[in-house]
Amino acid sequence: MAHWAASACRFVAAVMTVGTCLSQGEVRAQEPDVGAPTLLAMPGESTAYPNGTFGEQLSAASGPADYPVGGPGYRPGAGRRDDWLVGPHWRVTVDGVVLSRGEADLAAILAEVEPIAPAVALPPLEFYNNFDHAAGARVLLTSEYPQFAGYELQVGYLGAEKWTANAYWEEEPITAGDIAGMQRRQLVYDSRFHSGEINFQKMTPGYLKPFAGVRYIAFGESVSDINKQYTNVILPDPDITVPGDSLSSILAQQSNGVEVDNNLIGFQSGLRLDMWRPTRRLHLTGFVSAGVYCNFIDRDRVSSSTVTVTTKETVVDDDNNTPLDPNDDTRSIDTTTNSLTTNVATSADGTRIAFTTEASLAATWRLSNTTALRGGYQAQFLGGVELAENLWTAPPPITAESDELFLHGWFAGIEYRR
Repeated sequence: MAHWAASACRFVAAVMTVGTCLSQGEVRAQEPDVGAPTLLAMPGESTAYPNGTFGEQLSAASGPADYPVGGPGYRPGAGRRDDWLVGPHWRVTVDGVVLSRGEADLAAILAEVEPIAPAVALPPLEFYNNFDHAAGARVLLTSEYPQFAGYELQVGYLGAEKWTANAYWEEEPITAGDIAGMQRRQLVYDSRFHSGEINFQKMTPGYLKPFAGVRYIAFGESVSDINKQYTNVILPDPDITVPGDSLSSILAQQSNGVEVDNNLIGFQSGLRLDMWRPTRRLHLTGFVSAGVYCNFIDRDRVSSSTVTVTTKETVVDDDNNTPLDPNDDTRSIDTTTNSLTTNVATSADGTRIAFTTEASLAATWRLSNTTALRGGYQAQFLGGVELAENLWTAPPPITAESDELFLHGWFAGIEYRR
């Protein structure tokens, strides 16, 4: 009976709700005019949860049928002015980016590479490649949370891993102990960029929306001079008839380099062009921003060396303890391998003031009320950073040098709105 009574009450309440809606007329969703922004600041607050928590609103959005709306958790509802319990509005953009950075002065970097004794000159350069493009991603999540507070919360990420410039020289023969070997010299210059940000964007009735927040940028570089020795032959056995006879091979792997990590922590502010609509389906978005940061810099000069010695030796086992009679001896080849690795790192940390400016413009083509395709171009300038090439080429005594970096490139992705 209790279950039947509860069901009857729900049915009566539903009938009364439908009657009220019909008596007041149908409320249609308002379609923004062409040329108008689609995200407007809506005054007032929800009578359903005037002080509701984020969890309560999401629970209401995905609750069972006894909620005022119910239904699936991603149901968009009627908008900001309604009393439907649909949870905070949010939107997310996920883009793949192709970023280009300025070329390195490889000629100056290669000039610092010296031959390894006993050679007096480097072999001819065989391959040479400067920085080009790097693939990465940009993700931006925007939510009207807390609701009716007059601003939106934004969380974003931008990163690219990695740019690479490199060069290597022709192989050259070496003497690796008792056998012939080869060695190849290579120089590798790596660069990487990652950033995360949290912004608060003001809700305004116009196209332009100011925002401000905090941002962390990790920009690191390394230059490595690598020399690899190897052999294409097997170490032969020594003379089995000569006790104690031995042959050995000696191969070394060497690496010298510098590493610079820029860790920028600071504040940024900017202006966002939020969804201006030239047509019903085509939207234009973009932003400009600038920030001031404290750059915590880690500088390291590192070297690593691994030497591997392989020895084969004729070993005699005197079975009858008669050293004057070699006919009763057992002879074998004993092979041993020894390796020694040495790593040395010298660090010199510091701080300096850095700044950034950034701009982006995107065109968005709406596929549905919730989904759109987007593509555009972005550019970013960083000042007050340190580059690995300056630490590599600077003559002693080395002085820290501030430099600049310009990143730019295309992006394309998808946008989803709830």
